[in-house]
Amino acid sequence: MKALGRKQMSRNEDFVKVWNNIEQLISFEEAERLVASAVNDIKQKTAGKNVAYAWSGGKDSLALQVVCERAGINKSVLCTASKIEYPGFIEWCKSHAPKGLAIIDNNKLDIKWVSEHPEMLFPQNSKYAAQWFHNIQHRGQAIYFKEQHLDIIILGRRWQDGNYTGGKEQNIYTNAQA
Repeated sequence: MKALGRKQMSRNEDFVKVWNNIEQLISFEEAERLVASAVNDIKQKTAGKNVAYAWSGGKDSLALQVVCERAGINKSVLCTASKIEYPGFIEWCKSHAPKGLAIIDNNKLDIKWVSEHPEMLFPQNSKYAAQWFHNIQHRGQAIYFKEQHLDIIILGRRWQDGNYTGGKEQNIYTNAQA
């Protein structure tokens, strides 16, 4: 069995197959070692700082939640556009939210906005996906960062998926405003 590739190129069935056969890819001990290493790295980089993490309820953010909570970080933010999100998704997030979750709602995005920007409904290319993430996640994270007077916000970005993370061997980056 092979590990998953880029998230955007994997089907849900691929994730389910990996989940059901995870012990063939990585031992529990190795997974715990990697989590402990990530926790240690986060603790070193965040010591004495006001820190939170971004949470979306997705697979990557659930993993990030485990690591951050083990590192003692209990503030998080979910960025939504509730007027156009599936109500069931919002309810699931609320009922499964980590303690300390704040919700930043970009309620300016509504059905009228989607009708004026149909390319943004289920974006089919990286240009529109990037715009979508900017409009929802990045904007909401910036608002939360400022409101909470954060020093650091931890994001679940994977270089394997083509996300910029400061380089392949890096796991920290700053934005243009830093």
